[in-house]
Amino acid sequence: MNLFAKPMHLLALTAAVAALLVGTSAWAKPGDPLLNYGVDVVSNYSFRGIDVHQELFHKPDEKVEPFKFLPAVQPSFTLVGPGGLAVGVWSSAALTDRGEDEKTGYKGLSQADEIDYTLTWAWENKLGSFSSGLVNYSNVPAKAALSEVFLTWGMPFAKALAPKLSHYSDINSASHYTALAIGGGEKVIWGANLGFGHIQSATAAGPQDLTAKVGYVMGALTVSFNASYRPTPKLVAPTLYDKDGKYTVKGKSEDYPPLIMWLTLSYAGGVTE
Repeated sequence: MNLFAKPMHLLALTAAVAALLVGTSAWAKPGDPLLNYGVDVVSNYSFRGIDVHQELFHKPDEKVEPFKFLPAVQPSFTLVGPGGLAVGVWSSAALTDRGEDEKTGYKGLSQADEIDYTLTWAWENKLGSFSSGLVNYSNVPAKAALSEVFLTWGMPFAKALAPKLSHYSDINSASHYTALAIGGGEKVIWGANLGFGHIQSATAAGPQDLTAKVGYVMGALTVSFNASYRPTPKLVAPTLYDKDGKYTVKGKSEDYPPLIMWLTLSYAGGVTE
């Protein structure tokens, strides 16, 4: 969840202001969503190629596997205001393995409970669609938080692929994450994301994840299969993996899984008036 160098903070915000000055920000029109809401149930919580439940909150002496059933529920809502402004809240809570293990000292997946807050400003002009803002990631049990600024560009060409370039920058460090995403479909949907990261504290940089999904839409419900290839172990979990992608389980050196997979069941809706 760490991301961009401090000079990029000013670049992202300056670009946002400049684009607003030359662009045409559309105010909310009748029929536009005023509130978007949804909930995901995932077989495991993954973020930018990171298996959060296994790799950030793993049990001592437990092997990390490509597919593991450690489900979470992830509700969200976004309040849409005038002039492209929006405020969103997203959260995640593990559904199993939440309790402590006194023998090993493991605190359980309740330690992974998270609430994120997002403030976004979106606009469009002949150069494409843009959004810029601030995200605050809050780990509830640890009372710890991380904040990023971001700038996203929805490109005006190759519209069938909906290409989107995003930059995220950690406000308090030189860490950053940059991603190019494409996607499409109506009934059968698909998407892919290629991300590059840099974690200052781990002195690690490079390709972080190539994540893809394919799903099927059934009204307000969507079911999807997701997979993420992670070529750089230190970007995934710098405290768990060494530079060779090894970690220790019960005194034995184990290989890091470069591919992880998970399932998602999503429900989405909105309020227009």
